[in-house]
Amino acid sequence: MIFSVSSKVFIASIGRKVVRCKYMMEEISDDDLLPFGGLFGDSHMARVVSQVIADPFEEYRPKDLMELAEISASSMRKALRKLTRLGILIEDSQDRQHPVYKVNTACKRYLALTMLAYAVVDDRNGTDCMEGVIAEYYDSELRSKMEIFSLTEGEKELTTEARLEAEGDQA
Repeated sequence: MIFSVSSKVFIASIGRKVVRCKYMMEEISDDDLLPFGGLFGDSHMARVVSQVIADPFEEYRPKDLMELAEISASSMRKALRKLTRLGILIEDSQDRQHPVYKVNTACKRYLALTMLAYAVVDDRNGTDCMEGVIAEYYDSELRSKMEIFSLTEGEKELTTEARLEAEGDQA
């Protein structure tokens, strides 16, 4: 499952399907201009996370990301270390002098942050893009796991019923 958020359209690519959600920004409040609708304030980390969630297909160099997020080099280094430690970013350190970072799209935190980005837009604009993305995620990633779980739980119930019936027959 891969997501991308641009300034005009949200795109969620889950398996082979792509979900697009236009969003219109009619009235913009100060909070709308902050990453994640201001939920995390205007911290350096929120700015960096907002940038990498917005374009998970990009390869980020610290200098470029520093300019996009409008933060200092030391704040950028701290953010990159933490995001790498949390598994949201993967560092390609073939060149130690010029590392490149990629979004780890397999990371559950990435998925959660992307869903949050959809929720902010849906709440602001009265849209329901997130529901479509959740449905696609369920179909592509969870349905088969949940059906197996349901069967397993159902088998347990059947086994319990059979045991109780057998106990009842013996009495």
